[in-house]
Amino acid sequence: MKKFVLFALLLLLTGCSKTVQIACNEPEIEVFIDDENYGRPPILLKVPHNKLYVYASFRRNGIEIHKQRINFIDGQNYYEISIPRHLQKNGNHKYHSNH
Repeated sequence: MKKFVLFALLLLLTGCSKTVQIACNEPEIEVFIDDENYGRPPILLKVPHNKLYVYASFRRNGIEIHKQRINFIDGQNYYEISIPRHLQKNGNHKYHSNH
């Protein structure tokens, strides 16, 4: 009986959250999840099963360059975020103007 209770407790504790990986197309950027610094991507994030989304902020030298809501989809444990091309650090982009 003790083994069953211990197993049920362990199952309950591990079943209350899931781990997701968040990657980014710019690896030298800092990732903040709900204003908490998680370091550089890829990051592992432990989230409760009932949490539907988080806000991810991507910062370079302390300045936020991109913010995005990440919606958790059932069964998905990997999310790759693409920094918009015009905000990427190592982009050699030409901008066109009609003026």
